[in-house]
Amino acid sequence: MSFSASSSTIASDVPKTMRALLIEEFNADPPYVLRNDLPVPSPGPNDVLIRIATAGYCHTEMMVARGEFASKSRKPLPLIPSHEPTGIIVGLGSTASSTTPAGASSPLQLGDRVGTITFYDPCGTCPECKRGTPKYCTEQDMLGVTANGGFAEYMLADYRSCIPLPDALDFDSAAPLFCAGATIYTAIAQCRLEKGSTLAIVGAGALGHLGVQFAKCLGLKVWLFDARDAPLDMCKSLPYPPDLSINSGDINGHDQQAVDTFVREKLAGERADATIMCTDVIPAYEFGLAITKNHGLFMVVGQPNDPIPIHYNHFIFRDITVKGSLLGDPKTTREMCELVAKHKIEPRRKRVALTDVPVLFQVEHRRRRQKRIKRPSLQNLSEYIEVHHLANHPHRTPCRSTANMFGRTSLLTALALLSLTASSALAATLTWDCTRVPNICSNDCYAIQCASKPTTLHRDSANASTNRAETACKSPNRCSGNPSDSNSCGTFFLPPSLLILSCCVTNVTCLLSGGVCVDEYPYASSQEGGAGSVTRCVPSTENSRQGGTLSSFYTNNGIEDGDAYNVAFASTSGLQYCSGSCTNTGNQLIKRYPVLGPQYVPRSFVTDEGHELTSKYSQRSKKVGSVGEDD
Repeated sequence: MSFSASSSTIASDVPKTMRALLIEEFNADPPYVLRNDLPVPSPGPNDVLIRIATAGYCHTEMMVARGEFASKSRKPLPLIPSHEPTGIIVGLGSTASSTTPAGASSPLQLGDRVGTITFYDPCGTCPECKRGTPKYCTEQDMLGVTANGGFAEYMLADYRSCIPLPDALDFDSAAPLFCAGATIYTAIAQCRLEKGSTLAIVGAGALGHLGVQFAKCLGLKVWLFDARDAPLDMCKSLPYPPDLSINSGDINGHDQQAVDTFVREKLAGERADATIMCTDVIPAYEFGLAITKNHGLFMVVGQPNDPIPIHYNHFIFRDITVKGSLLGDPKTTREMCELVAKHKIEPRRKRVALTDVPVLFQVEHRRRRQKRIKRPSLQNLSEYIEVHHLANHPHRTPCRSTANMFGRTSLLTALALLSLTASSALAATLTWDCTRVPNICSNDCYAIQCASKPTTLHRDSANASTNRAETACKSPNRCSGNPSDSNSCGTFFLPPSLLILSCCVTNVTCLLSGGVCVDEYPYASSQEGGAGSVTRCVPSTENSRQGGTLSSFYTNNGIEDGDAYNVAFASTSGLQYCSGSCTNTGNQLIKRYPVLGPQYVPRSFVTDEGHELTSKYSQRSKKVGSVGEDD
């Protein structure tokens, strides 16, 4: 049922007021204010009123909150952010209800599922509008940038920018397509590559992980580069992974010899036909140019704060074409949505509460400030985040089911383009390669899967020594349960009475001598660590790798004490605790081979998951026969 108001058609169940996040002043802390009593906007002739199902948060939101687009705005603050909205049409202006959008087969109708690109109310008279490129019109608004956007229960959009969603495309998958998706898809289309050509994408984050899948489905060969292992590993697990996935963080694009060696050894002597830069980190641009072949195309979609320096050599002596790409138009965005639905392309995403969006901003702002001095990397956008809350109307019933998303008990969902969780939404993810640390992965998986320990931790290096002492010396330390056994935590060269002490303090002696050490989860360098952590004996080689990896992870991602990060695992095949089993087999090193005679013999261990671990050291045994198995 619907009614007309000022020649507009509006669904009868649309309320008078709504909930929304507002920017009330630029550079505020926090950047947004949550309001519960804003009036639901009334559609003008070209307007579509959308009940928001999902909306997105991306890098541009930070720029908007800082006021970087204020000079382009036609109205003063306040402003509702977010420019990647999807939802249900619940209102139509007179022109919107009777006019068929370009490329569509019929006018939009109430109840249509749509997404909208940001462009709103182009002038229609400027040279850009007359030549058919209204997205470059300087007289229009941009939703969530210079006009109210999608972080609200309802919003107005221009019918000419609305794209009906294919039936197979849900809101959660569609929302990121109206910024990151449209941007990278349009950039790929503008490269105009033939099938079989090589496309390099620098940056394995929000844009990059979608671009890899788009390009593969369009028949291109795809190389993916990033300075971080975690997003590269994530992209390897996509339905359409890249042909090459390489950590290029140590390559200096200005070092011609290093670049030539990299191209020869990693790229089989080939360079890319086109390269798309999905990063805002300046040093990565020279690397991207260096791996682009002569006469190739260099496409920029990243938005660095500083000017991008490009040496004349690339223009004159290499004939490289450099150009940029701005979001998408309705035609290419519609093509992209159909491609996603047809091939079941997968945007990665997680959910957080809408009220945590200001936290997303603050964490990302701090991470970016720290990252400007670090090596080349993408914007650290590895996954999407679904931000959701229940509309706060007293007559509405709390709803947890997405089946109710379209009724009056609507669930406002926003997809944020930042990293991984709210306080944890933007946290970087530490992904362990379990082929290198199988015992540590087993312990951590047991702690998470079977002991309900968290996957989101907060750095606390200041208290690491205290946490480590509590972990190694107190329950439930299963490594210290057999102090007379020299295979419990410690070294091969300390007497049994000192073994536990060596583990309790720092594990340093154990590491130096190549013995067996205590592993704890949550980590001693986290706020969640300390007493109550799950511990197991692990080879010192793995313990050393773990410490070095964790230290590098903190440094490379700018993680300071108090910052959140996530823990994940890759290559877990054969590790029982990473596969859902919670049968407690005891200490990590399950079985010791027989030790014969009071002599030095090679030490080997077999874990319950079948990984054989051989120590390079020997141990003097005090008695003949098998040392036995742990319970």
